[in-house]
Amino acid sequence: MRPRRRPRGWRSRMTTHEAGVEAKITELRALLDRQHAALDELDAISRRQRALIEAADGPGLLSLLKSRAGLLEKAEAGAATLARLRQELELAPPGREALAGLHDRFAAIEGIAGRIAGRDREDEALLCRQRDRVAGELAELAMGRRAMGAYTASGGAQSPRYQDRRG
Repeated sequence: MRPRRRPRGWRSRMTTHEAGVEAKITELRALLDRQHAALDELDAISRRQRALIEAADGPGLLSLLKSRAGLLEKAEAGAATLARLRQELELAPPGREALAGLHDRFAAIEGIAGRIAGRDREDEALLCRQRDRVAGELAELAMGRRAMGAYTASGGAQSPRYQDRRG
C-alpha cells in the first residue's frame, strides 16, 4: 500500500501557536542585537571612565557620566523586555534548534554586563580612595593654616593706648 500523498507546502504551514513563537523569537533576536550593541557601547564608556578617574579629570568624568546615563536607561529597558520575552518562551518552548543560538547571545550579553559591573565596582573603590586622599590633604592644609596662625600676630590683640614713655 502506498502512503498518502501530502499536499504541496504542507511543511511550511505554521499553526497560530508556532507563528506566535516564531514572532517572539524574531523579536528576541532583534532585541538581543540591540542590547549587545548598547552594552558594547557602555563597555567602551566604562573603559574611558576608568582613564578619566585615574587622570583625576572631574569635568570630563561628569560629562561622560551624563552620556552614560542615557545608555543605562536604554539597557535597563531592554533588559526588562528581554526578561519578559525569555519568560514567555519558557512557558511555550519552541524546538531546541530555534533556541540554539539564543543561549549564546544571552551568555555574551551577561558576560559584557558582568565586566561593566566589575569595572564599576573597581572604579567606585578607586574614587573612594581618591576622595579619602583629597580629604587628608585638605585636613593637612587646615592644620598648616592653624599652625601658621599660632605664630603670627592675631587681629584680636591691640597695642597699648597709654604708655609711659618718660620712664
